[in-house]
Amino acid sequence: MTSRRGTLSIVFRVALTVLAIALLSAACSSSEPVEGIEPPSPVTSEELQLLLANSTEPVVVNVWASWCTPCRSEAPLIGRAATAYLDDVLFIGLDVRDTPEGATAFIAEFFPEAPISHLSDASGRISAAHGASPSRSSIGPVANSRTCTSASSTSARWPCRSMSW
Repeated sequence: MTSRRGTLSIVFRVALTVLAIALLSAACSSSEPVEGIEPPSPVTSEELQLLLANSTEPVVVNVWASWCTPCRSEAPLIGRAATAYLDDVLFIGLDVRDTPEGATAFIAEFFPEAPISHLSDASGRISAAHGASPSRSSIGPVANSRTCTSASSTSARWPCRSMSW
C-alpha cells in the first residue's frame, strides 16, 4: 500500500512540476506584438552593406536577439550610448533569428525611445557570414574616419576597422 502511495505521490509531483513550468513559460512569452513598436525591418546583406558604405558618420552595429541573455544585459548600455551620441554616431540593431513578437517586446523593454535603426536578419545568414552572433559580444566600431570614440568613454579612442559586409 505504501509503495503505491509513494508512486502516486511522485507522479503527482512530476505532473505539478510540468504544469508549473508550462504556466511560467506561457506567462513569460509574448505572442502579441507590442502596440506602437514596429518589428525590425528585414534587410539583406547587400542592403546593409550599402547602408554602412553610405553613412557619413561612424556606425555601431549591435547584433541582438530577444532570447539572448548577454544581449539583455548590454541593451541598456547600448540604448544610453545611442541617446548620448545621437548626433555623432549611427546605431543599428541587427535582430537575428528572432520572431517579430519577441523583437518588438525586446525593443519596447530596452529601446522604446533610443535612436536606433532596427533591422532583421531572420535567417541569421548576415551575422553568421561575418562571425557575429547574439550570444557573443558583437558590438564593434564601423566607421569612415580614422579613429572612433568609445561609447563608454569620450576619451577612449582606437583605430576604426571597416567591416566588409
